[in-house]
Amino acid sequence: MQLIELIAASARRQLENIVENDPELLVLWQGIDLAMASMRGILRFGLISDPRGFDAINDYDFRDWFANQWRFGALTGVALHPRRL
Repeated sequence: MQLIELIAASARRQLENIVENDPELLVLWQGIDLAMASMRGILRFGLISDPRGFDAINDYDFRDWFANQWRFGALTGVALHPRRL
């Protein structure tokens, strides 16, 4: 888990200034950040080894679950925020 957080933090630091002025790169970065948020959540909740799979998080509203994983990402507050989907 710490490895993913380190990779994400490093990528954010390096890419935020670059993508800020390039709409195409911004969309790419948003996709990467979404994927990283999903991976963080899957690992954090142990979904890979849980025999129930994604049923293990059935008690969570997807938007709340995802927003909790995404809050560490670079996209908080942009138009694609899970609360706005």
